[in-house]
Amino acid sequence: MAQAPRYDFNHEKLRELIYEETGLARRRLLHQRVAQALTDRQRTPAPAGALAGSIAQHYQLAGRLAEAAEYFYRAGEYAQSLYANAEALAIIKPR
Repeated sequence: MAQAPRYDFNHEKLRELIYEETGLARRRLLHQRVAQALTDRQRTPAPAGALAGSIAQHYQLAGRLAEAAEYFYRAGEYAQSLYANAEALAIIKPR
C-alpha cells in the first residue's frame, strides 16, 4: 500500500509563503485537523495536558474558540501542576 506524501517545510520563509497563499477556509480546516490529530495523540499514555497548549493554538487558528478556550485552560492547569506558575498565569489570564 502506497503511503500518502508527507511534506516538511523546514525553511521559515517557505512556510510563511505557503501559509499566506493558502485561503482562510483551507487554513482553518488544516488547523482543525491538526488539533484533532493532537487530541487523538493525547489519548495515548502521554502526560495529561502536555499537548494542550498546541491543541489550543490550532483550535484558535481554526476559529473554534470554545474548544481553544477549553484547551488553553487545560494548558494553564498543566503548567501549574509542574509548578510553572509564571507560564500558567500567562496561559490562563487574558493578555
